[in-house]
Amino acid sequence: MFQVGTEFSLGKWVDASVDYYVKKTEDQIFDRRVGPSQGIAVITVNDGDLRNSGLEFNLTGHVIDTEDFNLDLNINGEILTNEITRMPLDPSTGEERILDPQGVFAYSEGRSIFDIYVREYAGVDPANGAPLWYQYFNDANGNGLLDTGEDGITSLTPYLAENPDAVIARTITRTYANATDKYINKSSVPDVRGAFRLGGNYKNFNFSSQFVYSLGGYAYDAQYAELMSDRFGAVGNNFHKDILDRWQNPGDITDVPALTDNRFVNGTSTSDRFVTSTDYLALNNVLLGYTLDGDKLGDSGIDYVNLFLSGDNLFAKTARDGFLPNTTETGNSGRRLYAPLTTFTMGVRVKF
Repeated sequence: MFQVGTEFSLGKWVDASVDYYVKKTEDQIFDRRVGPSQGIAVITVNDGDLRNSGLEFNLTGHVIDTEDFNLDLNINGEILTNEITRMPLDPSTGEERILDPQGVFAYSEGRSIFDIYVREYAGVDPANGAPLWYQYFNDANGNGLLDTGEDGITSLTPYLAENPDAVIARTITRTYANATDKYINKSSVPDVRGAFRLGGNYKNFNFSSQFVYSLGGYAYDAQYAELMSDRFGAVGNNFHKDILDRWQNPGDITDVPALTDNRFVNGTSTSDRFVTSTDYLALNNVLLGYTLDGDKLGDSGIDYVNLFLSGDNLFAKTARDGFLPNTTETGNSGRRLYAPLTTFTMGVRVKF
């Protein structure tokens, strides 16, 4: 672990701190897949190396500072980089694994453990409303077409490792199983995340508000995918309002397939169709208080009384209504994930 930082002030107007850190983890906890003939498919081992590094900042501006009124604005944030520097060994080869899929993510050297690795959605066939995907292949003859004898690629990263001279091209397929899994160059690690706060005092009143934010990340919205599926049949199924944009007539241009009672299988299977921005802005807390100081309390022995009203989790703006990426580490949605409760609190603080 290495960390360096600095704190500084610019007159009486700005206080700030900046920290940079690097944390290297060797032989991390890793699930290794082994041959099922051993009677177990996965064992937990210590293998592979990970490097986390980041820049953290905290800035406070003293906007107003008078006898009766002071106002401070604070903003903080983190810029994080996460990278696998050594992959665990593959017991079948005795060498480092090229790729280890982990749901919608995949591990490989030089990548983050939160880089998304899925098939790419290619939209809807305007002729019949069927979903389409992209298939990558080795275009050996350079004609841009997937010809007989040319390799259709199931998973792009290991294929490129084994075939570094391949000429990669892509085509559209109507068969989900033929589509290619690949890094789509989107990660659940945001470019920056943090909070900002506005607070101060006016005479005997105190007030504050705190917002949290995240910019630049992506996650898989599995709950949205479920609400766009017709695998249970159109009758009695719950749908997202976006289902109104579905294909209905030949020539319709849309990215929502036709409702067919699961005739078009895998229409909502895992792909980048449901990868959603995790950018959000949330109002985390608002507080308003009023203080009765000792001058107004006479000889009661009480130094001050503060009456306050506070509200938590009052507002959140996200890429899609109902999608709350701040409820999980990766931002992914799913069942049994609930929004933070909105609460209001009234209280009294007394100091003797």
